[in-house]
Amino acid sequence: MLPIVNAQQSAKIDQYYIQQLHIPSLLLMEQAAVAVCKEIFQDFPQPCNVLCIAGKGNNGGDALAVARILQIHGYTVQLGIVSEDLPTDSNANLQYFLRTGQTVLLSEKTVETFFSQPAQIIIDGLLGTGIHRHPSGLYAEIIHHINSHTAFRYAIDIPSGVFADSGQAVFAVQAHKTITFNYPKLGHFLYPGRNYTGQLIIAPIAPQNFLSEQFSEYWVNCFSLPDRAANTNKGSYGKVAILAGSKDMSGAAVLCTKGALAGGAGLTYFLGCDCTCRLIQQLLPSVIAKAISEHEEFLVCQNIMAVLKGYHSIILGPGLGQNTASLAAVLAIAASDLPKVLDADALNLLSTTKCPIYGKNTVLTPHPREFSRMIGIPIEEILSSPLEYARAYAQKYQVCLLLKGATTIVTDGEFSYFITTGTPGMAKGGSGDVLSGVIGAFLAQGFPAVQSAYGAAYLCGRAAELAALQYSTYAMTPEHTIEFLGKAILQEHHKSDM
Repeated sequence: MLPIVNAQQSAKIDQYYIQQLHIPSLLLMEQAAVAVCKEIFQDFPQPCNVLCIAGKGNNGGDALAVARILQIHGYTVQLGIVSEDLPTDSNANLQYFLRTGQTVLLSEKTVETFFSQPAQIIIDGLLGTGIHRHPSGLYAEIIHHINSHTAFRYAIDIPSGVFADSGQAVFAVQAHKTITFNYPKLGHFLYPGRNYTGQLIIAPIAPQNFLSEQFSEYWVNCFSLPDRAANTNKGSYGKVAILAGSKDMSGAAVLCTKGALAGGAGLTYFLGCDCTCRLIQQLLPSVIAKAISEHEEFLVCQNIMAVLKGYHSIILGPGLGQNTASLAAVLAIAASDLPKVLDADALNLLSTTKCPIYGKNTVLTPHPREFSRMIGIPIEEILSSPLEYARAYAQKYQVCLLLKGATTIVTDGEFSYFITTGTPGMAKGGSGDVLSGVIGAFLAQGFPAVQSAYGAAYLCGRAAELAALQYSTYAMTPEHTIEFLGKAILQEHHKSDM
């Protein structure tokens, strides 16, 4: 797991290196350039033609140093700059290149000719993490030419035009690979910034163990479950109750229950209507199914909390149906302190109440449309600032909120976690049901709510990636995610042993 920084933190960390650790800024620039060149040497071991674009800021200085190193190693570098008035460190590299290389001051008159040159590589050092407005004029024209060129595009730190703190971008460099330094930025993970980032490489260029900076956002880039002791039994790994399904949506209940089994719960119980119980018993003999609902189409159960006594976690919602007759049971479970996952129709029913009450250890797993219903904000607005809305809701109601997406966000209002595993093949009905099952299984085993949520999201994403390699993103199904979950768990465990 890696901390994620915003633009202000990134600048603060740089100043700490320079002022407190007395690392010269020119040396930091050189280290950044070496990291970029390392990637280029791996991808293009034979010297070739390079177009390098350097802006006025620190990114431009890094680009100038990259140009010098590449030229020394035999690459033919054409340098494009937007100004000759540069900071001292950047100017040192510029002066070297003015004496030894081909340099063009980019303008409306020269930009088209510059980019008409054949090249296999383009280095984007035009704009960095400090931008506060979208590129226009010459900068927009340069970005257009970068994106139109056939060369492989490397972005230094962040693609030019992407806002580091939000991922917002109207016009940005479409990088094939982005090399950032020490810590990733929020804009690398939030859309549309993630689309522009391409492959993200995080290169350490300075010591990190001396930092006193407090981080509140993290990238979940690994998750390993602990070894199980030999002298354990089914009672050691929790008892999960799944309240899901209805007459017309029993498939969601099956997928959720399969997810709980794959997530390692010791005892998995299904509690629902009679027709879904019969299906569960036929398909999943290791599950204990009990018919508790008095109706086939919605959840009606007298003394629901008495029925749930003794379970270590609850999963409520997949395929439950949105009949308001289920609302009383949903409200009672939501307000309890039992560890629980509220998903799908449980969330839809709760969104009909103005001020829902949540007990401790509550995990909510909405997709953007469900979250829009919950908070009364249009989806487009949520997607423009997903972290802010998710964090505000989690903080207000003291819950763990998992907002699903290509970048999934898990937050408790204080700390937030970004999960980027997964494939477009997960964009099918049932994927969320599987996820809820795995989260519920982790809760039953005693994992904290936030860890259960981000761990399950990460592992389901990895399993889906493995499934896509065999079945493709078109043909894979949620069942394939379950099929590969064990392999994903093993792979992550082996990574932690290395």
